[in-house]
Amino acid sequence: FQACSSSASLLRKGRYDESITKSVRKIQRKPEKFKEVQNLEQAYRIANQKSLDRINFLRVSGQPDIWDEIFKIYLVMKNRQERVRILPVDILNAINFKYVNYDEEIVSAQKKAAEFYYAYGMSLMERGDRFNAREAYNYFLKVKNYYNAYKDIDFQIKNAYDNGQTYIAVDMSNSSMT
Repeated sequence: FQACSSSASLLRKGRYDESITKSVRKIQRKPEKFKEVQNLEQAYRIANQKSLDRINFLRVSGQPDIWDEIFKIYLVMKNRQERVRILPVDILNAINFKYVNYDEEIVSAQKKAAEFYYAYGMSLMERGDRFNAREAYNYFLKVKNYYNAYKDIDFQIKNAYDNGQTYIAVDMSNSSMT
């Protein structure tokens, strides 16, 4: 359906990132399309503001599990910026594009998300039952997705896996008359 939609209609529907992508493609083909530049400027501004508002809300909420979402939002913002950044300088000036380096925020959110998942996984392991060990295993895998060599994560994953296992004793005997 996106192929049939214009960047203006995507913008009206609140599909800002799709509108940005469509506008960038059109501007690359025909840089003189003033309406596309306006759509791009508006969609880019609104999308970034919504992302920043969500990050601010999450930080104010004070919840410890916000860092995964913040990490993902910063990645989206960085990718959005990279999509727009390829346009000619005169277009970037027309939309008041200012490059922002999100790398520090991305690394910080990544670190805090890994710390949260590790600590939460460890607290689940302390409960000592196999169901919590299974849940801890999933949290440790999330840590592994962020940092392949985080603390003793490989040991913790194996430990959670082992503690989450259910063992069944089966006695097999041949009772046939042959």
